[in-house]
Amino acid sequence: MLSFDANNKKRRRRAAFGAAALFVMGALFGAYILMEFPLGSDPPGNQGALEGPEAEQTPEAAVGAEAARETTIAGDAQVEWLARFTACEHELKLDPAGKVTGMTRKELEAAYPEYAIEMFDSKHARLVKSVEGCCSEHFMLKLGENSLIITKMDARTLKPKEVMRIIVDTGVLDEQARTALEGGIVFDSLATINAFLEGVGE
Repeated sequence: MLSFDANNKKRRRRAAFGAAALFVMGALFGAYILMEFPLGSDPPGNQGALEGPEAEQTPEAAVGAEAARETTIAGDAQVEWLARFTACEHELKLDPAGKVTGMTRKELEAAYPEYAIEMFDSKHARLVKSVEGCCSEHFMLKLGENSLIITKMDARTLKPKEVMRIIVDTGVLDEQARTALEGGIVFDSLATINAFLEGVGE
């Protein structure tokens, strides 16, 4: 029969052995974890969450970046507003039709569809409106009903204004003169119109 001291020693040895076994198991488990997941690496299944912003750029982001680089009109840009007349090809400077600062070319075209954009960059833009007829420096002679009508362009409204109507027998006009007058003939002065009419009447 074992004495009390012998039993006590035996229990202490078992406890010490159990503690040592637990320590060894913990060490082995730690070594296993380090082998499976080395320091500096991410556990499986968590790599996407820790990855940096290296994701592929979406089409929407690419479009946004392209739009950011699109040329716009600066606040100090020189902007020309012009009217160009089809009959004489002269140009008239117009008052600005509206604000253009910060607009892209497409935005400018959409805002002012009656104008052709002949020049566009951040510092200079030219917008041209085509106007039927001749400018206010000229007179237009056209064939009316039993009359010849003289008009002159109103520089403010950009519309022809009747200056004079001459009642004539249009039947005496030859075919060439009639065809020209139907489309309108541009003259620099009333005197040149008078000289033309005298020549037609001869």
